[in-house]
Amino acid sequence: MVISFMSDQHCDLDKKTASVWINMKQEELDYSCKPVGHGSIITYTISNSKRAKELYFNLTSGFTLVIDKRINIWAANIKQPK
Repeated sequence: MVISFMSDQHCDLDKKTASVWINMKQEELDYSCKPVGHGSIITYTISNSKRAKELYFNLTSGFTLVIDKRINIWAANIKQPK
């Protein structure tokens, strides 16, 4: 599972992993970052297939994922993508 978002933070190009809160549970995720203008695009990759399936199930059930205790993810069309 890949989660990407725009940020006003600058990239740490040497960083490969990040400790991230997902639904009030701290996890170590793969991390990448691309500088864009005055900010960046941050990408977290959940490579643990069991955990990715749990989060996918939450989204398909209509629940919201909370990343870093501040970013809410809700997938309105996850069951029937257009």
